[in-house]
Amino acid sequence: IAEAEPLVDGGQIELIANSDFAEVSYLLLNTSEPPFDDKDARLAVTQALDVEEITQLRTEGLQEIASGPFAPGSIGYLEDAGQAPFDLDAAKKHAKAYKDKTGDDISFAVPYAGNAEAQASAELYQAQMSKAGIEMKLQPIEQAAEIDRAIAGEFQALMWRNHPGGDPDLQYVWWHSGSLVNFGRFDDPEIDRLLDEGRAEPDRAAREKIYQDLNRRFSEAAYNV
Repeated sequence: IAEAEPLVDGGQIELIANSDFAEVSYLLLNTSEPPFDDKDARLAVTQALDVEEITQLRTEGLQEIASGPFAPGSIGYLEDAGQAPFDLDAAKKHAKAYKDKTGDDISFAVPYAGNAEAQASAELYQAQMSKAGIEMKLQPIEQAAEIDRAIAGEFQALMWRNHPGGDPDLQYVWWHSGSLVNFGRFDDPEIDRLLDEGRAEPDRAAREKIYQDLNRRFSEAAYNV
């Protein structure tokens, strides 16, 4: 989009863009392994990342910032799902709380598809988190190997995208605790309950509330960033 703007400004083309039913990009956290089996570690990373700065530097401010895993157009979408905001002081407090409990500083590796675009984003995340005393180690790998690690659960965090459009029930397989492709490995009875209720509920208004509550649960538990 950024490359097309001069053509738009010059009247050479007309550009229509929206984020309805879009995929959502996020930092996928493996909640079954340290450090992200601990909520303080998840919140520390969440609040160490300045998504406004990331969007400005990586997309010239054109990419819409997500709040939760549902894009506009989904009945589960919320403009503000309650994700903990960027707050470096709060990030440092959560990092300290994690160290007080475990004796360890927050340190984790991120395998990522080793192209220039992904590397630039990963290095920006790394620089931001270092300000909160969080170590993010970069591991460039082939994209197929990255996907293999997600399937096997052999990772701490991944730069990921998924969940485009459609009925929220399509996400059941990705998030239910009994699913082999619940890559975040969270075992959350509340998410399971909401997924099961949403699947069984025929009333659209009731389903909308269920999936918006599911959206809020992701933010409350800080499963993804």
